[in-house]
Amino acid sequence: GRRLRCAAVTPVGPGHAERARECKASIEAAWRAHTGPFSTLDFCFVDDGKGTLGRSQARNIGVREARNAGADWIFFLDADDLMTPRAFAVFSDYVENFDAVWGLIAARPPDAREHHIRFPQALTLQSLQELLLLDPFMTLSMSHFVRTSVAIGLPFDETMDAGEDFDYYI
Repeated sequence: GRRLRCAAVTPVGPGHAERARECKASIEAAWRAHTGPFSTLDFCFVDDGKGTLGRSQARNIGVREARNAGADWIFFLDADDLMTPRAFAVFSDYVENFDAVWGLIAARPPDAREHHIRFPQALTLQSLQELLLLDPFMTLSMSHFVRTSVAIGLPFDETMDAGEDFDYYI
Protein backbone atom coordinates (compact mmCIF):
# COMPACT_ATOMS: atom_id res chain seq x y z
CA GLY A 1 0.00 0.00 0.00
CA ARG A 2 0.83 3.66 -0.08
CA ARG A 3 3.60 4.70 2.27
CA LEU A 4 2.79 7.68 4.45
CA ARG A 5 4.66 10.78 5.58
CA CYS A 6 5.12 11.56 9.28
CA ALA A 7 6.26 14.76 10.97
CA ALA A 8 7.40 15.01 14.57
CA VAL A 9 6.07 18.23 16.13
CA THR A 10 7.92 19.44 19.21
CA PRO A 11 7.75 22.85 20.87
CA VAL A 12 11.09 23.79 22.42
CA GLY A 13 10.54 26.15 25.33
CA PRO A 14 12.96 28.08 27.52
CA GLY A 15 15.81 25.96 28.84
CA HIS A 16 14.87 22.91 26.76
CA ALA A 17 17.42 23.08 23.93
CA GLU A 18 19.57 20.22 25.28
CA ARG A 19 16.53 18.11 26.10
CA ALA A 20 15.23 18.75 22.57
CA ARG A 21 18.44 17.24 21.16
CA GLU A 22 17.87 14.11 23.28
CA CYS A 23 14.21 14.06 22.22
CA LYS A 24 15.17 14.23 18.54
CA ALA A 25 17.80 11.51 19.01
CA SER A 26 15.13 9.22 20.53
CA ILE A 27 12.85 9.80 17.52
CA GLU A 28 15.72 9.08 15.14
CA ALA A 29 16.58 5.88 17.05
CA ALA A 30 12.96 4.72 16.84
CA TRP A 31 12.95 5.52 13.11
CA ARG A 32 16.12 3.48 12.59
CA ALA A 33 14.59 0.56 14.52
CA HIS A 34 11.40 0.48 12.41
CA THR A 35 9.82 3.07 10.11
CA GLY A 36 6.31 1.68 10.59
CA PRO A 37 3.91 2.70 7.80
CA PHE A 38 5.99 5.75 6.93
CA SER A 39 8.35 6.42 4.04
CA THR A 40 9.36 9.86 5.27
CA LEU A 41 9.98 11.45 8.66
CA ASP A 42 10.24 15.24 8.99
CA PHE A 43 11.02 17.28 12.10
CA CYS A 44 9.00 20.36 13.02
CA PHE A 45 10.76 21.57 16.13
CA VAL A 46 9.36 25.00 16.98
CA ASP A 47 11.81 27.27 18.80
CA ASP A 48 10.18 29.09 21.69
CA GLY A 49 13.38 29.59 23.66
CA LYS A 50 12.24 33.05 24.77
CA GLY A 51 8.84 31.75 25.90
CA THR A 52 6.90 34.21 23.78
CA LEU A 53 4.74 31.70 21.92
CA GLY A 54 3.53 29.29 24.57
CA ARG A 55 2.97 25.55 24.10
CA SER A 56 -0.33 25.76 22.25
CA GLN A 57 0.78 28.35 19.71
CA ALA A 58 4.09 26.51 19.17
CA ARG A 59 2.24 23.24 18.59
CA ASN A 60 -0.19 24.90 16.17
CA ILE A 61 2.76 26.39 14.24
CA GLY A 62 4.33 22.92 14.09
CA VAL A 63 1.07 21.41 12.80
CA ARG A 64 0.95 23.96 9.98
CA GLU A 65 4.60 23.25 9.15
CA ALA A 66 3.84 19.52 9.07
CA ARG A 67 0.86 20.07 6.77
CA ASN A 68 2.94 22.28 4.46
CA ALA A 69 5.61 19.54 4.35
CA GLY A 70 2.96 17.07 3.16
CA ALA A 71 2.75 15.01 6.36
CA ASP A 72 -0.15 12.56 6.55
CA TRP A 73 0.43 11.98 10.28
CA ILE A 74 1.96 13.97 13.11
CA PHE A 75 3.70 12.59 16.16
CA PHE A 76 3.57 15.10 19.01
CA LEU A 77 6.41 14.83 21.47
CA ASP A 78 7.40 17.43 24.05
CA ALA A 79 11.06 18.41 24.16
CA ASP A 80 11.54 16.86 27.60
CA ASP A 81 10.08 13.50 26.55
CA LEU A 82 11.58 10.55 24.69
CA MET A 83 10.05 8.27 22.06
CA THR A 84 10.05 4.56 22.77
CA PRO A 85 12.12 2.61 20.23
CA ARG A 86 9.10 0.53 19.18
CA ALA A 87 6.65 3.41 18.63
CA PHE A 88 6.59 3.39 14.82
CA ALA A 89 6.39 -0.40 14.66
CA VAL A 90 3.54 -0.62 17.18
CA PHE A 91 1.66 2.22 15.49
CA SER A 92 1.53 0.22 12.25
CA ASP A 93 -1.26 -1.92 13.73
CA TYR A 94 -3.51 1.12 14.24
CA VAL A 95 -2.88 3.44 11.29
CA GLU A 96 -5.80 2.24 9.16
CA ASN A 97 -8.56 2.35 11.77
CA PHE A 98 -7.94 5.39 13.94
CA ASP A 99 -7.48 9.15 13.66
CA ALA A 100 -5.31 9.43 16.79
CA VAL A 101 -3.36 6.88 18.80
CA TRP A 102 -1.88 7.14 22.30
CA GLY A 103 0.25 4.53 24.01
CA LEU A 104 0.93 3.85 27.65
CA ILE A 105 2.85 6.43 29.65
CA ALA A 106 6.25 5.23 30.80
CA ALA A 107 8.81 7.00 32.96
CA ARG A 108 12.48 6.57 33.70
CA PRO A 109 13.72 8.37 36.79
CA PRO A 110 17.13 10.03 36.32
CA ASP A 111 18.88 7.45 38.53
CA ALA A 112 17.26 4.40 36.87
CA ARG A 113 18.49 2.35 33.93
CA GLU A 114 15.07 1.08 32.82
CA HIS A 115 11.73 2.75 32.30
CA HIS A 116 8.54 1.61 33.98
CA ILE A 117 4.86 1.99 33.14
CA ARG A 118 3.37 4.84 35.16
CA PHE A 119 0.72 3.56 37.56
CA PRO A 120 -2.09 3.83 38.13
CA GLN A 121 -3.16 4.29 34.53
CA ALA A 122 -5.72 2.51 32.42
CA LEU A 123 -4.09 -0.10 30.22
CA THR A 124 -6.92 0.33 27.70
CA LEU A 125 -9.68 2.87 27.22
CA GLN A 126 -12.90 1.87 25.50
CA SER A 127 -14.99 5.05 25.69
CA LEU A 128 -14.96 8.76 26.33
CA GLN A 129 -16.93 8.16 29.51
CA GLU A 130 -14.21 5.84 30.78
CA LEU A 131 -11.56 8.45 29.99
CA LEU A 132 -13.47 11.16 31.87
CA LEU A 133 -13.63 9.04 35.03
CA LEU A 134 -9.85 8.87 35.31
CA ASP A 135 -7.26 11.36 36.54
CA PRO A 136 -6.14 13.29 33.41
CA PHE A 137 -2.50 13.10 34.51
CA MET A 138 -2.70 9.31 34.45
CA THR A 139 -4.58 8.78 31.19
CA LEU A 140 -3.10 10.53 28.16
CA SER A 141 0.12 12.32 27.41
CA MET A 142 1.09 14.78 24.75
CA SER A 143 2.99 12.05 22.94
CA HIS A 144 0.66 10.64 20.32
CA PHE A 145 0.11 10.07 16.63
CA VAL A 146 -2.69 12.05 14.96
CA ARG A 147 -3.77 12.46 11.37
CA THR A 148 -2.60 15.85 10.14
CA SER A 149 -6.08 16.69 8.87
CA VAL A 150 -7.48 16.12 12.38
CA ALA A 151 -4.76 18.24 14.02
CA ILE A 152 -5.43 21.08 11.55
CA GLY A 153 -9.17 20.87 12.23
CA LEU A 154 -8.78 20.77 16.03
CA PRO A 155 -6.03 23.24 16.96
CA PHE A 156 -4.80 23.77 20.49
CA ASP A 157 -6.57 26.58 22.35
CA GLU A 158 -3.93 29.32 22.54
CA THR A 159 -5.90 31.23 25.20
CA MET A 160 -5.49 28.47 27.81
CA ASP A 161 -2.51 28.55 30.18
CA ALA A 162 -3.12 25.07 31.57
CA GLY A 163 -5.21 22.09 30.54
CA GLU A 164 -5.01 22.95 26.85
CA ASP A 165 -3.69 19.49 26.11
CA PHE A 166 -6.58 17.70 27.84
CA ASP A 167 -9.05 20.09 26.19
CA TYR A 168 -7.52 19.09 22.84
CA TYR A 169 -7.76 15.36 23.64
CA ILE A 170 -11.47 15.58 24.43
